[in-house]
Amino acid sequence: MNARIVGLAAAVALTLGSGCGIAPARQEFEVRKSWPAAGIDELQVVGTNGRVDITADATVTEITMVAECRVRKGSDKDEILKMEVAGSTLEVSERKRKNRSFLFGDETRINYAFRVPPGLKLKIDNVNGRIEVDGVNAKMDLTTVNGPIEVSTPSGELVARTVNGAVRADFTERFPGARLKTVNGSVKVRVPRDCKVNPEIHQVNGSFRSDIPVTINSGRNDEESLEVTTVNGSVTLSELNGAELPEVPAVPAMPAIPEVPAVPAPPAPPAVSL
Repeated sequence: MNARIVGLAAAVALTLGSGCGIAPARQEFEVRKSWPAAGIDELQVVGTNGRVDITADATVTEITMVAECRVRKGSDKDEILKMEVAGSTLEVSERKRKNRSFLFGDETRINYAFRVPPGLKLKIDNVNGRIEVDGVNAKMDLTTVNGPIEVSTPSGELVARTVNGAVRADFTERFPGARLKTVNGSVKVRVPRDCKVNPEIHQVNGSFRSDIPVTINSGRNDEESLEVTTVNGSVTLSELNGAELPEVPAVPAMPAIPEVPAVPAPPAPPAVSL
């Protein structure tokens, strides 16, 4: 065999063995951290791959985090996450690292679980993973790309955005207004009994159902305003303790009516000879 070909084959084998073509070995571990809640007004989390779960507890005096990490074997555990308090904001994110695999990337996956006081504001930016929030009663700005968003709050202001995933929001005490957006997914909102909602629905393919009082075109009122945007998905508004409304399939488009052929003109009468 030509020596040049042999050398090229050896180089390719070395490259593949180094992790460019073969998924590198992984390691899994947990990162546990806590911060005094006093003086911290907002939690900001930036994720890439993994879910973000946040649970509020009125009895806690600390913000606690458990991060389940799956990273390349040999990675320094202390260099995985960036965690710092800037003013009154706690910021948690994944550190950018070098030596990423050419085909497989770094394939880091981090699942976050936080326990926080109910009044902590949230700003969550994720990419591949769901976001779940339970019990937070403050302003929430939640964004992901691939994954659903589920929120249960007494009366927290909510902005939720995703591309591929459903959005579900339960308001257990009062509806303060919300903006919910997805592209491929349904939107479900549940509010307390006797609650009024002023919805503005932007929808392309999907059904709309509501079993609660709905006010249409009554002017802007942020306390009741619900802005929902979806392209492919249904929108459902219901009472929190009411029966779950069944999904209704989208009404198919009416088939085009064929054109009626033109009626031919009658033949001309024969000529009369004089």
